[in-house]
Amino acid sequence: MSEFTVKCSLARLGASPAIRQQIDIQVNRHHALALRGCHVATHTALRMLRAGTIPAITEQNWWNRCFNCCGTLKGRRNICTKDAEIERSMQELFGTATPVDADGSWPFVNELSKQTVTMVQNMLASNFHIQLNKAFRREVIIYEFFSRVNIDKKIRWRLVRHFERFVTGHATPAPMPAGVPLALQAQLHALAVSWKQRFGAKVETANKQCFGAPVCPTANFIYNQNPQSKSSVVRERSSRYLEGIFEWMFVMQDHRVACLHSLEGHMPAGDTRTPRSIFGKYAKPLALLPMAAFSVPHMAVSRDNGLSSLYRGAQLPAVKDYYVTFPNLRKMDRGCICHFMRTDGVTVSLTMKRNQPDGEPPLKKRRGVGPVTDRGPQPQTPAPRQRLVGIDPGRRGMVALVSNEGDSFTVSTKSFVHASGATAAARHTTRLLRNTPLGDGTTLLMRLEALPSRRDVNQWDEYLAALLPLLDAIVVAYRTKSLRR
Repeated sequence: MSEFTVKCSLARLGASPAIRQQIDIQVNRHHALALRGCHVATHTALRMLRAGTIPAITEQNWWNRCFNCCGTLKGRRNICTKDAEIERSMQELFGTATPVDADGSWPFVNELSKQTVTMVQNMLASNFHIQLNKAFRREVIIYEFFSRVNIDKKIRWRLVRHFERFVTGHATPAPMPAGVPLALQAQLHALAVSWKQRFGAKVETANKQCFGAPVCPTANFIYNQNPQSKSSVVRERSSRYLEGIFEWMFVMQDHRVACLHSLEGHMPAGDTRTPRSIFGKYAKPLALLPMAAFSVPHMAVSRDNGLSSLYRGAQLPAVKDYYVTFPNLRKMDRGCICHFMRTDGVTVSLTMKRNQPDGEPPLKKRRGVGPVTDRGPQPQTPAPRQRLVGIDPGRRGMVALVSNEGDSFTVSTKSFVHASGATAAARHTTRLLRNTPLGDGTTLLMRLEALPSRRDVNQWDEYLAALLPLLDAIVVAYRTKSLRR
């Protein structure tokens, strides 16, 4: 049974006015709770890491507390009695702000917490090795800066790969390239050994408990952890492992700040460069945790608790059926079954399940693309009216179609952005923020452009001091329905 997604206007689904009104109310609450809760989570995690403790970022309950403590239930704020650190962060950031009315929001907050746990895991898996690579690259740049020696590009790449695999205990070590200065080897080795001694035991212990797992924290192994497993053993093991990776990535962000400081007092007289420009992309900060965007996010509406909450708010008998709640859904489901939806109050994303025809066995995945011979898989010859399409989102040419009949074409990133309306939407957002005046004679756009980076843990306090007075105005401005198209 395969799945596909259909996106359309919420108005096309034909929901009753009472349900549409409740969706608007809950989307606005969901937006405010997501923004505040993500800031509470990052503030809590940063303070705990600096104190030497690891927050439970892979537990859904931890995120539930971060979001729920920012709202009220029947007029009373949800005080977080089970985690004093989260309650302390909430008081520091939003203690004097008006709490968000969260009546009937718990099903949507629960889905938001589940989604955030997945985002945390994806963030760790996709960035861990990148951050390791950047850390060793920064050390090489420091050596080149002080020694006035330029390391060959190929040697530099092999050197960084060698220590990246060494520090993670990779099963296939990379050899040390020839021609590397001994002082640079010693500098990188000292850093790698310190991290291996601090985090190696956590990584290796977690790996050895999983049969058939690699000996190092590869991206696939991090992706395959299951902190939401029904098995308490798997859940605890996965959470402990991911929290160790999370602590390691925080240490690498501290290493980035230390590298920048190491060059600040040693710039030659007359040199107009800055430490950040010398390191280039290797000095780019990484956010500690996923952060909700200022724009209104899509709210997950589950078929049971989500729909029940909407009906309860509309004071109607609860119906746990998408097709009854949205009568026009049958016209666009293409004969499939809608089993999940997300909406921002204007658009809706429907997840459909395509049923397998009766009597037809499911197709099995094949590793090859053609018949297998002694020389390996052979390429298939396109049938008449078939075309060969290549897609690579990492290149400027996103889509390429090749044909011998003269109808080949490519789609560039620039043309895709223009055709999708992203450029027009960005211009509209900028225009709306520019036309939102504040009391001090500035506009919301001017204040947002002057915000410090929220990705830099070293500037987190400055970011909060500049953002918190603007947060209510940001929420109101981005709720404009013309931005949700």
